[in-house]
Order: sequence, then structure tokens, then C-alpha cells
Amino acid sequence: MLSELIEQLNQLPDKRRGAGRRHPLGVVLVLSIMATVSGMCSYRAMGDFVRANEQELLRLLDAKRLPSYSTPRRVIMHIPTDALSHVLGHWNSSAEGKGKVLQWAQLDGKAIKATVEGYGESRQDFVNVVSLFFGQQRRVVASASFRNKEESEIKTVRQLIEKQTAKGLVYTADALHAQKNSSGHTGKQVPLRAEVESEPQAALCAGAGSMRARNAAALQQQRVRERAP
Repeated sequence: MLSELIEQLNQLPDKRRGAGRRHPLGVVLVLSIMATVSGMCSYRAMGDFVRANEQELLRLLDAKRLPSYSTPRRVIMHIPTDALSHVLGHWNSSAEGKGKVLQWAQLDGKAIKATVEGYGESRQDFVNVVSLFFGQQRRVVASASFRNKEESEIKTVRQLIEKQTAKGLVYTADALHAQKNSSGHTGKQVPLRAEVESEPQAALCAGAGSMRARNAAALQQQRVRERAP
């Protein structure tokens, strides 16, 4: 499926001169999309994303080398956005027809009102129940509870995700869980990423799994570089 997307992206107009087409257009655009949805949105950040995940990307794309940050800039500035949107929409539709679209799983925590202690205080205590559910199917697949003073929702959510064996899931949760170094809360790397060989859309979703920690480090390096005089 990922190879099909690259082939479709290769059909977009490429304004680069022949001598400057060292990397296929589709590969450059796929890398740019992966970097963007991983929070690496500037051209230099895209270069950081590629360097941080070089070996995994080389394997995933079956490539011998990857472009530098300047290549996406030369490519993207000449790509019609409507045409790019059309290609991505067509690719998603074809994946849906083959039953390979990722399934969305929602995570949400709710306080049990009857358990609230110290109501109105800065550090009130209560029992919180976190549920993992499939909204489209209206089905709760897992849940866990904790006391607010003893544990955190972040840790409980990570534990629920760790226990999931299904592949091809995209998790959505409150902004509380969008932390750059969230893998550190449980002391090990959480296998959020689906197998990209069988579910290639996972590679375009949020830079999860082993890429996530490397992306966080690359983002930190980018911020330090931007603050430097």
C-alpha cells in the first residue's frame, strides 16, 4: 500500500530539472508527510526527522539514501495542494476498499462524582475511570481506574495501550497525553506503532513507536538551534 501511494505521488508535476531528480518525487513527498504528522513541520525539522529515523526509513522505503532538508523545500513549493489532496484522498479510499484502513480507538477519563474528596480544594481526590473504546462500534474494549492523588491518567492510559494486541489502531486522547517524552512514563518504549509493512498508514500517523523518542530528541535540538544567537 505504501508503494502504491508513492507511485501515485510520482504522477504529480515535478518542476525539478532532470539532473536534480536524485530522489523520486513520491519518496520526497511521503517523507515530508511523515515528518509533518510527527510534528516536524519546518524544512529543517523535516531534515531532522529523516536523520533521526534514517535506518528505519531506508528499510521501509527500500532506499539506498534519503534526501536532505533542502530537497523537500524545492519539491513542495511547486506542488499544487489540490492535486496532492486528491492523491491522498484517492489512496485512502482505495485502502478502505481493501479493508486496510486503520481503526480509531478513543481514550478518555471521567471522575466518579460520588468519590470526590476535598471538593473545591487545589488538590482534591477522586476515583477516575479511563476507558478505551471504539466510537463507531459503540464498544468499550478496556478500562482502568485510579485515585487522583496516587496515580496519573497519563500512566493509566499508557498501561491500557500496552495491553492492546490489535494492530492498525490509531489512538486519540486529550491534549494531556500529547507529551514529547511520553514513552518515559512507564519506563519503556510503548509499541504504539502498527507494523508498517502490513498497515502502511501507521507510518503517516503521529510518528509513534520507536520513531517517537528520536523525533522528540530532534525537536529539542531544533529548539536549541533556533534559540542560539
